[in-house]
Amino acid sequence: MAACLAVTPKSAKTNLWPTFKSSSLRSDRQAVWTAKQNLTLQILAKNPSLTGYETALSQAQLKMIQDKDAIAQSVCGQLSASQLTAASTLYTNLQSNRQTIRGYFEAADQAAGQ
Repeated sequence: MAACLAVTPKSAKTNLWPTFKSSSLRSDRQAVWTAKQNLTLQILAKNPSLTGYETALSQAQLKMIQDKDAIAQSVCGQLSASQLTAASTLYTNLQSNRQTIRGYFEAADQAAGQ
């Protein structure tokens, strides 16, 4: 979604606010946070049965991913072919940069003997 937002014209960005405002992302994030807290508390309480808490966290995370994907489809769906190409190129370049940076850190860890 970030790559699509980056290439979205400023005039179109103002029209996207209702898409974000009407989404359930805020409540999704809260549900994930709550589920993580509940799981952590059960771990700290040495509860041997964590399955229900893990399931609740997985379901909350899945809902948040699905809602983010729906918004991304909406945002990217409003772009022209040339804007989508630019977004795709930006995304590919960012992924390549992440891999390069990860390689730098791995090399530094190896040099440090870790």
